[in-house]
Order: sequence, then structure tokens, then C-alpha cells
Amino acid sequence: MPVDSRADLNRQCLRSWERILSKLVATDGCGPGEMRVVVDVSDFGGSVCPTYSEGIGWGMLFAAIMDRPGHSTEGVFDGLNAYRKHHMTPLGFMNWRILANGKTGSPGVAVEAEENIAMALLIAHIQWGSPGRTNYLWEFRRLSCALFKDCVLPGENLLKPGDTWGGKDLLHPANWKPAYWCAWEIAVPEPRWALVRKATGSLIQRVTEMSTTGLPPHWCRDDGTQTKAVNPYFADYTFDYALQLPIHNALELAWCGPEEAPEAAGMNAKIAKWDKSNPEMAPSKIRDGYTLDGKIIGKNRSAAFLASFMLAAASSKDDQAYAKECFVALVKDEPGDDTYYQAINRLYGFLVASGNFPDIPAWLQSHPLPREFPKQ
Repeated sequence: MPVDSRADLNRQCLRSWERILSKLVATDGCGPGEMRVVVDVSDFGGSVCPTYSEGIGWGMLFAAIMDRPGHSTEGVFDGLNAYRKHHMTPLGFMNWRILANGKTGSPGVAVEAEENIAMALLIAHIQWGSPGRTNYLWEFRRLSCALFKDCVLPGENLLKPGDTWGGKDLLHPANWKPAYWCAWEIAVPEPRWALVRKATGSLIQRVTEMSTTGLPPHWCRDDGTQTKAVNPYFADYTFDYALQLPIHNALELAWCGPEEAPEAAGMNAKIAKWDKSNPEMAPSKIRDGYTLDGKIIGKNRSAAFLASFMLAAASSKDDQAYAKECFVALVKDEPGDDTYYQAINRLYGFLVASGNFPDIPAWLQSHPLPREFPKQ
């Protein structure tokens, strides 16, 4: 993506990471050696400063990526990983909502979090190796295998939003991360994630074709249509938390190219075409919610949505000017004003746009992992 210099993007990655460290990473409510990522506002359950497994996953991922000479992040990574393992389910996942006092607020699994945790463990192995007290490679392989075993719909090869909930009638586009699965095809003993990537690619293409703007829905069925859930939250068919999908798409395109990821390219191109042709989508006017036909329903400015639209445009050579406009607007929005979700997606967007999210498939191709399952 064209910016005044590569240093601009690098600087924003570091600035955003430092803000997360200072504002969101905490030790209160933790056991010895543990750290957590706090939700810095009261959540929908009314609890103050809880921790979501989602936040732990993002925190571990960022810590693994942001390690640099003279500024080791391994201690932060290990602290977050220790907190995760303190709050595990019997199947080896993390309970998704932990209260500030360390007690489980809501049991159950959020698969999106587990995907980030698994990728973070793989990157940790790449960064630091696995000879120490924590075998990152073993933990990655155990978790990626558990995800396939317990969270993928048999036959359909689509990823559920949880281990014991969700299914063909309730899918969550925010956790469609084909770039990750492309890496895991190489890293796990059996390339079963290729099946998930192929099935999800077909669904991404269908969702893109059904939407006049290319925007994906918050929740959907396995044919891309609206769910019939009684709970309004799970029936939401607007562009909301699925804002992460254009960023996931951009990462897959960076790693695999448009020939290998045509569905990702198609969705992002359609979103970008709608963005730049719509006066209401000038970066200064972007808000935090849209219908799938492009009507604004959000009321607030949002770094998360800016990052999403920036990466959709950055994926196409024809839309680089709009991507730069989004970048400029995102930089002007002070990260100090970001809440938890804004801060996470700001950094995620900058890491993908800058190329600082390491090319894991390329690394694995040149550094083959042992085929046998590592011993713990």
C-alpha cells in the first residue's frame, strides 16, 4: 500500500502495540506469572474489565509478532499463555469470558480466539524455538488438531463458532481465516485444513455474490443466508464483527496471491469498488455499522471499520488511493481514544498492511517442521 514511507506503517504498528501494552495488558485478577488483556469498558453482561479469550488470542498473536532486538515480548506472551491455561475447558480450549476477579463469567469456547492462539503458538515457535519450559510447537499442534476434531462440521468442512455450539444454521464469518489454514496445511502432520479452506472459499464467494456491496454478515447459515435464531444477536445480518474478514482476506492474498485466493480477492475488490464510488464512504464519514446493501446504521467513528476498509482497498492495485486515504484517517484518529476492540483491529490492520505479519507459509516451506508429533 503506498504511504509516504515504509517507516510510516512500521511506526504505527509500534505505536498501536505500545498502547495495547499500556492500556489493556494487566496482571490484576491473575495468578503468579500470568497476564491478561482487559476489556476496558463494561461488557454486555455488566461486568467491569473482564477478559475474553478473544483478547488473549490477539494479545498472544501480537506479542509473538512484535518481538524485536532489545524489546523482547516473550515474557508477555508467556504470561498471557499461562492465564489461558489457567482457564481451560476439559477439551483443551479456553473459557471465553473471565471476570476481573479471575472467576469464569461465561463457560464455553469462542473458536475465533482459539485460531489466534494456535497461530500465536506457531509464531512463538518460529521466534523463540521450543526447547524451553514451554513447547510452543507441541501446544500449537495439539490445539490445531483439537480445532479440527471438535470445531469443524463433518462432511461440510466449515468451522463452527464454538466446539459444542453453532453449526450449519449458525456460522460466524469473523472466524473465517483461510490464511491461517493455508499455513496449517503445511505445519500439521495431516493437511486436513485444506478441506476447510476450500469449503470456506466457496462460501465466501457465495456471500460476496449475494451482497450488493460485498460486505459479509455478522452471522449466517451455510448457504450464506440469514439465520433463523431466536436470539437477536445471532440473527444479526449486518456488517458488524465480520469487519475482520476483509483483513483476513488481505492476509491470505499477501501470502497466497489472487490466483490461489480468488474468493478473498473477489470480496475485497467488490467492497473497495463500492467504497470509492460512494460519497458516504469517504474515510472521514465511516461509521461503526452498515447493512449489507450499504446503508449506514452505526453512529460512531471507528478505527476497526477504517482498518477493514483500508485493507479491502489495499488488496487491489486499482484502489490504492482510497487505501491511503483510509490510512491517513486512521493515523489521525488518536489510538488513545480506542476502546479494546478498536485497538485490536487497528494493530491487526497495520500489521497486515505493512507486511509485518510474517509470511508463515513461506517460512514453513524453507524450514520444514518434523512430521512426528513433538513430545511434551
